[in-house]
Amino acid sequence: MPEAPFPTRTDVMQRADAALQSNQPSHAIDVLQHWLSVHPDDCAGWVALSSALSRNDDYRKARMAAASAANVLAADASQLLPVALRLRTFSESGLIRSLCANRRLNSSDDSQLCSDMAAMLSAVGDQPFALSLLNRALVKQPKNPRFRFNRAQVLSYFGRIQEAEDDLQACLRAAPEFAQAHWLQSRLRRQTSKSNHVATLRRLLLNASLAMNARAFLGFALHKELDDLGEHEQAWSALQNAWAAKRTTLQYRSADTRALFAHLRTARVAPAHVEPRCDGVITPIFIVGMHRSGTSLLERMLSGHSRIAAAGELYDFPAQLRLASNHHGRGALDLTVATRLNYADFAVIGEGYLQATQWRRGAQSIFTDKLPSNFVNLGYIAMALPHARFLHVVRHPLDTGLSNLRELFSDACPYSYDQQELGEYYDCYRKLMQHWHSVLPGRIHDIGYEAMVTAPDTTIDRALQFIGLSSEQECIRIEQRSAAVATASSGRIHGAIDQASVGAWKRYATQLQPLSSRLAADGWL
Repeated sequence: MPEAPFPTRTDVMQRADAALQSNQPSHAIDVLQHWLSVHPDDCAGWVALSSALSRNDDYRKARMAAASAANVLAADASQLLPVALRLRTFSESGLIRSLCANRRLNSSDDSQLCSDMAAMLSAVGDQPFALSLLNRALVKQPKNPRFRFNRAQVLSYFGRIQEAEDDLQACLRAAPEFAQAHWLQSRLRRQTSKSNHVATLRRLLLNASLAMNARAFLGFALHKELDDLGEHEQAWSALQNAWAAKRTTLQYRSADTRALFAHLRTARVAPAHVEPRCDGVITPIFIVGMHRSGTSLLERMLSGHSRIAAAGELYDFPAQLRLASNHHGRGALDLTVATRLNYADFAVIGEGYLQATQWRRGAQSIFTDKLPSNFVNLGYIAMALPHARFLHVVRHPLDTGLSNLRELFSDACPYSYDQQELGEYYDCYRKLMQHWHSVLPGRIHDIGYEAMVTAPDTTIDRALQFIGLSSEQECIRIEQRSAAVATASSGRIHGAIDQASVGAWKRYATQLQPLSSRLAADGWL
């Protein structure tokens, strides 16, 4: 009987793909592991194995396989993007940056690769490196609409508005129905009666075959421009239509939120009590609260201090919780991760977090981590990082609510496209913060958004005193900063501190009745 031919790499990949298509990830894993035992330098094989392990909900081994792919990548740029995409799944931002120093990428004339890796770098927070790659990509393909859009987005993070607008105009000349580009264009500046895109947006929205994501981008853009023009009734109608489109793309259940928060309020939290120290001890400052509550402004102010590094909006701590629980949870935390952490080694979690964030803090020992939704993780952070400090930004509930309702998030904040769901989430959040104050006395400093914009010097001085640092006048001069801000607040954060957003909810008081009634019933108004 003739010997069966040894499988080729193509055979192996086809068999693994077929197993995954049949929802048999374990079989795909067996096939790939056998292949890699003979061909341990096959980068694509490790990428495929990592994906199969993720499908099998084995977070740790999937992460290890992704790291193995990075280790065998060497100077070959052909697998650079697939490896980086896998690493991003595990928030391995430092490894992604190292891969982008790949000598083949630095000398590559592959514009698509440069643009793709720029998007990856932007996502992990290295905007200067991302911008340099996008500039290279556009030298070869100056009319590519996606490249133009990507650069416009990064330029907007730096506050380089005119350059971003120029790129978007070039993008839309080449791709006039590029919905996300229209959305970004609407956000770059305040629209006027003499200069706006309302007619174009309305025309595009008439297309009955629009995908729901595109309809959401265009709808939020139309709302923004009509609001700028003072057409509040029409703006609200556009916003409601945009919510409906976005909500169809999401799987969100309020019951899941209630279950998670109820679990957190009963879970055991036993942190060590440590006095604040600023004598070289690595000290993360976690800035938390609802999204759109003013957390970006607070980080921008703190970044002016000579002893603080601003690390931005990080998923590094949630990634360590996923690693400890061996589950790829959703968002900052989900119930599966939380229930698996009962016997976790929080010292290991803390050490892993500090290693992951080392490149972001540079020579500084004090740094900010501004993921607002980390408020769910305060108990875990307190146990993992005894020296961490917590700054909690609180804004008027209706200003917070309106700002959430008007923002088109990517996958974050799925509760923010319905007033009842938002009201319920807000109630859960405030009750959880009350719980954290009771079990972590002295660890959390509340900061009112309104105080931050009306009395910034006093407010920031108190925050610095809580951290253990002396005052520095530079903190309130945020308009003098040139660093990028890659959050939903990037359009406003490059100017001076102002009070323009205080009381913004009043112009939509009638439309916000469902939310205000819910907040009042829960005791928050």
